[in-house]
Amino acid sequence: MLTDLDTKALDKKPKISQLVDDCIGFEGKRGLAEKTLKELKRYLTEFVEYSQSKGFYTPHDLSPQLLKDYVEGCWERGNFPLVKAVVWAIRKFGAYLSLIQIVPENPARYLRHPKIPKRAHLPEYLSAGQLRQLLTKCATTRSFQDFTILSLVASVGLRTNEIVTLNRDKVYLTKKRVDLRVKGDWLKKNPLSDQMTKILATHLASREDNSPAVFINKKGSPLSESYVQRMVKKVGYEAELSFALTCRHLRHTFATHSVDKHGSLITKALLGHSKLATTRVYLHLCPSHFKGLMNLHPYQKKGGAS
Repeated sequence: MLTDLDTKALDKKPKISQLVDDCIGFEGKRGLAEKTLKELKRYLTEFVEYSQSKGFYTPHDLSPQLLKDYVEGCWERGNFPLVKAVVWAIRKFGAYLSLIQIVPENPARYLRHPKIPKRAHLPEYLSAGQLRQLLTKCATTRSFQDFTILSLVASVGLRTNEIVTLNRDKVYLTKKRVDLRVKGDWLKKNPLSDQMTKILATHLASREDNSPAVFINKKGSPLSESYVQRMVKKVGYEAELSFALTCRHLRHTFATHSVDKHGSLITKALLGHSKLATTRVYLHLCPSHFKGLMNLHPYQKKGGAS
């Protein structure tokens, strides 16, 4: 319990909560993107609530051990990307405190991104049978637009933002391709299969509006990323998959089977990866490529001999 004297003394010191607001304003002036600012505010607000629950209100209360304990606690409610983002936010806040000389040293100076085993973050993917099951369920329970989106992600490996920003003038049905603006702000000319071209043509032919977007909501506006994510998750649940399906799973499914069939170099181009090392992780995933090789193992029986 804080006494009246402690409260008066505390009121004269800058509060962590106020400094967090100042830090966010400072980063905004430096040109940090609006979406990134929202993420920064989210993670730092959660940290302020944690600090106050522990009885820490001023930046002088923040010790390297306190920050480390908080980050370790985040593992219990999240995964590696979440913890990495929390570390990024706290390090920005610590650097800001040091910059304005509120504290003599940056309290986050020893905070490092957590390390996990390399194979721990290899992507999950759907088998060919699971993918057929998913698309069949979507075709029978959802709108044709949803089926088109799901087919496009699964057969082309598009990211969610590439789906919602795809415009009609970037779809070339006669050439069987779509042009996409991908990470790194470069144009990727993505080929379509004959079947995917027919599905996309059928979807566009059913449209009676003038919206330039390929996929729209009931108001005629482009779909949001959150809608696509929710739709994919719901279809996965309806298809009775053993895990919560995401758009990331579908992209990884496309990549896994593409690497297995065409190799990493072609898959790199299809996915729009800037580095081949990013694509190579999929080489570890699909076991079907190795089934024939296992029959040649020296311990296997040959010709019925024991």
